[in-house]
Amino acid sequence: MSATTMPMAEFRVGEVLSRALVILGRNIAPFALIVLVLTLPYLYVVWQIQPGLGGAYDMEQLTLRMAESDVEDMSAVGTVLATSVVVLVVYALTSSLAAGAVVYGTFQQLRGRTAGIGECVARGFGSIVPIVGVALVGGIASFLGLFLFIVPGIMLYLMFWVAVPAAVVERPGIFASLRRSAALTKGYRWRLLGIVLVLLVLAQVVNSIVQAPFVRWDGSRADTDSLIAMLLLGHVAHVFFIALGAVAAAVAYYDLRVVKEGFDPARIAAIFD
Repeated sequence: MSATTMPMAEFRVGEVLSRALVILGRNIAPFALIVLVLTLPYLYVVWQIQPGLGGAYDMEQLTLRMAESDVEDMSAVGTVLATSVVVLVVYALTSSLAAGAVVYGTFQQLRGRTAGIGECVARGFGSIVPIVGVALVGGIASFLGLFLFIVPGIMLYLMFWVAVPAAVVERPGIFASLRRSAALTKGYRWRLLGIVLVLLVLAQVVNSIVQAPFVRWDGSRADTDSLIAMLLLGHVAHVFFIALGAVAAAVAYYDLRVVKEGFDPARIAAIFD
């Protein structure tokens, strides 16, 4: 294993991010292809709700219908709510599955070998129940925490940040993966916050750059070709940050185990072999 992928004895934000970028850079084609294919259902759903593209569930038109409907006609409201739920569920399913596959590929890199695309996807589907369960339970808990009190919501999010890697590597089940993540992140959540903030700021900057050429400052809607280009470029950015986030979470999980348990590559090999 090269020095660029070996963890430091101490958990460091910069070290996690730099090694995550190195691993992603070495595997950008397979990881991006995995995420792209697995998130195509989400792209389709977003296309259907995007205003101006003629989708079956144009959210702008649905919102106008909802605003114009009277109290006795709640069909538009129900359609908007149902559509929103479908979008969230499809996003959770596809992004979680893609993240699980990339986490597996990252661990193979950490043990000094390269996993094929089919192997990564198979591992993701093989762990789909705990991966999606962890994402949904952790996400709901974090959302409720943010809704009630902002700081507890952030702490819950950080507490469960390495739950997906735990679910993929150790396969202990949904709630055991959440508990495992809570135990590993204890004492290091402020450092994890630094990693998350860097990723969020980077994502915001990239998304702003992607959208800037298509923004109409006079409030008018861009033409159809521009909307399609913005949607597709936005999805490319979406694919990149799912992959980067999954790799960073996997590296953080690995480093936390090294710091707390003396975890080593030989034990990784024993887990997967």
